[in-house]
Amino acid sequence: MTQKEIAKILNISRSTVSLALAKSPKVKQKTLKRVSEFAQKINYHPDMAARSLVLKKTNLIGVLLPSFAHRFLSELSDEIFHCLNQRGYSVLFGVSNGEEELSNLIGSMMARKVDGIISYFGNLEKLVKLNENGLPIVVYRRVHHYPLSYVDVDRFKGSMLLASHLIETGHKRIAFVGGIDKTKIFDRRFAGYQEAMFENDFEIDPSLIVDISGEMKEGIKGMQILLEKSKGNLPDAVMFHNDSMALGGMSEAQRNGIKIPDDMAIVGFDNIEESRYSLPALTTVKQPKKLIAEKLVEILVSQIEDKGNHFIAENYIFMPEIIVRESSKSSSKKNV
Repeated sequence: MTQKEIAKILNISRSTVSLALAKSPKVKQKTLKRVSEFAQKINYHPDMAARSLVLKKTNLIGVLLPSFAHRFLSELSDEIFHCLNQRGYSVLFGVSNGEEELSNLIGSMMARKVDGIISYFGNLEKLVKLNENGLPIVVYRRVHHYPLSYVDVDRFKGSMLLASHLIETGHKRIAFVGGIDKTKIFDRRFAGYQEAMFENDFEIDPSLIVDISGEMKEGIKGMQILLEKSKGNLPDAVMFHNDSMALGGMSEAQRNGIKIPDDMAIVGFDNIEESRYSLPALTTVKQPKKLIAEKLVEILVSQIEDKGNHFIAENYIFMPEIIVRESSKSSSKKNV
């Protein structure tokens, strides 16, 4: 059965049927449900190749990311996949570890004629050129000096919330283990830690700073470095770049006989699924993955459906939320 025949049976226009099958937000929910249920009843499957030729769309979105091993990005990718799928788009994920590989990956996506790209990082100059030539692109991460749309979370504010929480719960020697962006532009977690310390008249001990980023194994290594650097005068709290690192660091601290949180509080960033199940459960900053995914997809689909909008950079920053769990509760020693 064709879309024209479905339209005749349902007494609606063929264009409405086409939009409804593509799950377009332009179609009323009642109509969308009616078309969807009828299509399912007759086991209708559109000819995607023919549809692409007619609409000049492939309904394929490219997603560029540095690694599936990054737990938060993996969870965010899952949300993006579901959001795009609900709108009738397929997803082509691409992982790159270097600039040349990234350039080849972008070329491969262009050869597949993707309708748009969501990028977690990237060769921004190349992405800008593609955007200027008509390809809708949205970046997950604040973009500076480039006319691209982006969605991000205020990491500076999130880090300040964590450091302030540790100070309020009586901790005095607060360490930071994470990547230090000396430009204070791209990732401001360390800058947020510094600001909270300065505002509360805390001196920052260089022996309590470990410049390292990554996932769980880097968290283990970061804790090892920290314990060696601060031997004899250990910190009573540690802020980690992300939850995966915090979980690795917590494991290493416990392996060395350190009790969490009695001897040392530990906090992370991202609120990944594992953070709530660690022993003790991890205090962290929540990045609203579902809302971030919805906003990325909303901006991208809007640009795809209204081609003129791809030149207008739309930016959105989510506010973070601290999730306090057992890993940072003030110990009885600190309450004495």
